Amino acid sequence: MKSEKGITLISIIIYVIAMVIVVSIVAVLSRYFYRNINNSRNYVELDKQYTDINVFFTEEANLQDNKIIEINDNDGYQKWVAFSSGNQYTYIEENKSLYKNNVKIAKKIEKFNIETTSKNGKQGFTVQISGYPEHSYYFNN
Repeated sequence: MKSEKGITLISIIIYVIAMVIVVSIVAVLSRYFYRNINNSRNYVELDKQYTDINVFFTEEANLQDNKIIEINDNDGYQKWVAFSSGNQYTYIEENKSLYKNNVKIAKKIEKFNIETTSKNGKQGFTVQISGYPEHSYYFNN
């Protein structure tokens, strides 16, 4: 027999099947990778907002002669806390956002509760934000 050189139809089919398998595996891995990147991006944004909220409330608690004027934590349309510094933090349940005065400081907050507390004779308040542990702030004065 003569030596046959070249590519047969069977070898081409095997190469194509192998390439389809490799491309499918790469596509599945890429899909999981990019889905996880998007999930991580969302968590990073929520963590940043939680940190920002903590900064705002810590500043309120550390202001000299600052006190809570009013807390409205009903289960209705909005909840707020007003301080003697003139700042008011309002959570509007309809758009799931938290505002400082009229400026939006956080969004996509599923749950927000605030209530007055006291510890060792210090007046304070406790904040519960969905997905995060509750945090208490106490006034220095």
